[in-house]
Amino acid sequence: MGWSDPAHAESHRRFCPWGVSNQAKSGEVLEYRITYINNSAAPLTKVILNDAVPAYTTFQSATAGPVPTGAGSCTMNTPVNPLPAAAVPCSPQQTGSGTGTLQWAFGGTLSPTATGFVQFRVLVD
Repeated sequence: MGWSDPAHAESHRRFCPWGVSNQAKSGEVLEYRITYINNSAAPLTKVILNDAVPAYTTFQSATAGPVPTGAGSCTMNTPVNPLPAAAVPCSPQQTGSGTGTLQWAFGGTLSPTATGFVQFRVLVD
């Protein structure tokens, strides 16, 4: 996504030190990191995160960052083991190839203010 408003783009660059670029070329790898946080005052159970491999890309790998205390085990389904196949542990990373959906599921309770991330990589076709 590009910014048509130069002031907005400059503001975004100041607050996003990792930068923004939409210039990927065929054969390059993109990494997506999805950050989650429980912004509510109550604990959350059975947290599930879903995403999909973007068009014109091929899945390469997926994993999760450190799981917050109490969130339990993390399992995932990717294009390598698509639902309804059995989920695999989020760590170590799962590698493979394909297109389709991704799902990360946490078996415990996500406490208020708890945060973490999951990530996946794709190869640009």
